Amino acid sequence: MRGTKEFEFLADAPIASEAEDVLNFSVHAKEIANQVQKWFDKNEKDRKESFVIGVEGEWGVGKTSLINLIKKEINEYNKNKNIINIIDFNPWNFSNIDALILEFFHSINYSLDNKQLKKLSKNYIKAILSGSKIKTGIQIFKINIEWQSKEIKFNDKPLQKQKEEIDKIFNDKRIIIIIDDIDRLDLLETNMIFKLIKRTANFPNTVFLLAYDRKKLSEKITKDGYPGEEYLEKIIQLSYSLTVSIHEQNLYEGLWGNIRNIISDDFKYVNEAKFGDAVRKIIYLINIREVKQYINLIKSDWKTYISRHNNAEPINSKINLTDFLIIRLIKALAPEFFKSIRKNRDFFVSESDKHWNERDVATRNFLQLSGIRFIMQEPIFEICKLLFPKLIQNSKNQPLNPEDKDIHRNNVFDLYFYINKEW
Repeated sequence: MRGTKEFEFLADAPIASEAEDVLNFSVHAKEIANQVQKWFDKNEKDRKESFVIGVEGEWGVGKTSLINLIKKEINEYNKNKNIINIIDFNPWNFSNIDALILEFFHSINYSLDNKQLKKLSKNYIKAILSGSKIKTGIQIFKINIEWQSKEIKFNDKPLQKQKEEIDKIFNDKRIIIIIDDIDRLDLLETNMIFKLIKRTANFPNTVFLLAYDRKKLSEKITKDGYPGEEYLEKIIQLSYSLTVSIHEQNLYEGLWGNIRNIISDDFKYVNEAKFGDAVRKIIYLINIREVKQYINLIKSDWKTYISRHNNAEPINSKINLTDFLIIRLIKALAPEFFKSIRKNRDFFVSESDKHWNERDVATRNFLQLSGIRFIMQEPIFEICKLLFPKLIQNSKNQPLNPEDKDIHRNNVFDLYFYINKEW
């Protein structure tokens, strides 16, 4: 008898542990954490200034999930080595620059809990926020920042001298400061974060781990013809990209591993080449959230199918399991188009007398009306052709196998859509 598994659905939120790591980010987290540890193990003279690592990728590729796994790896390292203090700083929570700077140093003080540092940083912050009452300011990336605060007191130590005193406290520390979603900040806030990283808070034994969309960030800080990309090159010392091949490979492996786990013993009925062909047509356009949506859909629909199926018969006696997986890929990515296929069977089943060109035109019209973005329409259409061969001109003379349980057969078409239907 075939048993049904109980699966937890994947939340649309960043992961926090390897147990939730459906996309194999742990491998990359270990690599980055290892780079951090190696830097801290360098000679002291090589750690006189901070080190900046960038985790780069578009929205939804899993940057926050990767950072959570990096923190886990650092905590594992902390069990056996000198402690690395992990500080999370969220700069987008503040309404003005003064509050951002104050909270930045508050986060450091709270984490390190050092009385001397608290005393020194209090005066240091005052000096940073001080400015003359006349209209002057600090220029960062050609942006004038004017402080509306108290007059500077010239009996205080110069800013650089105060920083040198703070540096001495950091000489026996190991600190990693994590700043996520920098590209969400406005231009002024972004520039201030970079000033903190490269000048004001460029402390010894400190690693900054930044997460951002490189394209958006470089466009934002481009000013007066000076490329933002060049600013980033000066700031980021080690960048780690979650785009293109790494992202696609993680998505593919994570998706495939989850499908294998869900289908379990019936996985032997899956045509891996055909399913892989479908996924590769779309993998470069989707993100981790869409993969999770698809996996959750498979979990839900598979459980319903199995509950309706006679366990004495193999699953492929009723449906083509590969087609089941592929049509649900369309359902997850283009739900309105999925409904159009269901409602317009005559354009898709092979027994219909519709001409291939008529089917082609109708299918493309359904896609255009489905509301999915234009760039996804052609890949979805290509996936559709894997399921419905009569959409392809040269398939019109291909003989039909009466034993086929493929989705394009009239007698089983409905089973792929109305999953509560008794078999």
